[in-house]
Amino acid sequence: MSVVRLEVLACRRAAGEVAGARVLPCAGRVSPRMLLEALARGADGVAVVPCGDERHGCRFERGAERATMVVARTRRLLATVGVAPERVACIVPDVLADFSATVERLGPTRLVPWTGPVEPGLDGTLTLLAALLADPAARPAWSRRAPLGPGESCETLFLHGVAPLAGVLLEEALPGADAGDPLALLAAGGVEARELPDERGAGGPLRAAGETERFADLARRNAERFAATGAKRIVTACTGCARTLTEAYAAVGVRLEASVVPLVQVLAEAGVRVRDRAGLRLPACDAEGAAAWEALLPSVKPATRRSPFGASGWLGGSSSRAAIDDVLARAAKSGVERVYADCLRCALSLSLAARTGSWSRTTPHVVPPAAIEPGRVEVVR
Repeated sequence: MSVVRLEVLACRRAAGEVAGARVLPCAGRVSPRMLLEALARGADGVAVVPCGDERHGCRFERGAERATMVVARTRRLLATVGVAPERVACIVPDVLADFSATVERLGPTRLVPWTGPVEPGLDGTLTLLAALLADPAARPAWSRRAPLGPGESCETLFLHGVAPLAGVLLEEALPGADAGDPLALLAAGGVEARELPDERGAGGPLRAAGETERFADLARRNAERFAATGAKRIVTACTGCARTLTEAYAAVGVRLEASVVPLVQVLAEAGVRVRDRAGLRLPACDAEGAAAWEALLPSVKPATRRSPFGASGWLGGSSSRAAIDDVLARAAKSGVERVYADCLRCALSLSLAARTGSWSRTTPHVVPPAAIEPGRVEVVR
């Protein structure tokens, strides 16, 4: 019988009933990052034990409720990256034995343990997700609009990367965050694309974290998987993933058979144009994609001369605050309804900064390329 490792995170008021539990001031403080990191560092199962209304009552009113929501969100992420979601649960002490039995039935995760540091914030959480997604023991299961079936091939393959997972992580702060329908946009430009139901991402967060061996292994396995689809072209959601698949892969000795092109460039070359007099656009955060971004939105005025995010992390950082405020001030003064951003990272960062109450009462809708409404585009042949 395989030995499994169980980790328990318990609210301070409930911890006395669970021997060896890691004590939290309140179970409502638990986060997807805590649960993901426990699994990535070798736990085979993670239980969250809140106070519960019947036993102790929650001093923080909604601590137990929020813990339940966080666990549910984490289970959705695990199901996507290919780790059994049953390995994480929100329970009362009385059923800890049942949860332990469930983990024993599942057995060890057989994931390669993460031993290095993890950056704070969303960057670190996405790194953990990228590590789980890339692990050979994981079995990714994305919900796709046009998935490739076993043995099927395609001319154009669309790669989402790990960015859509950020929308799930941020859904409490940004309810309804939408990554859009990039395949519908490509179809509007006459490009038929397919998706991988077992995509493992490009691996950018692993490389940024200094995990060279993990990154190189993922690059080799991705190259084999892409080649098996027969794709002549890989379209990426952003320019960052495109650089990873080309420059970063080449640096570890991996070259893809297919060409790699960012979504914005493919749309611009296909003659897709966005017509929106009630919008502004952020400048491209990548200089190489600037021409395509401007061609895609010819009638949409720029919100500023430079991207407010530059090379900073996923949420922009304090160094970007002044530039973000300038963008929001112009949007408020102009009364625009939408602000277009050339990547999902910039879109989510600006959306967080622009939440109602955090800056002003009325805020624009932030739109990444993949979420551009097909009804707002025309094709110039």
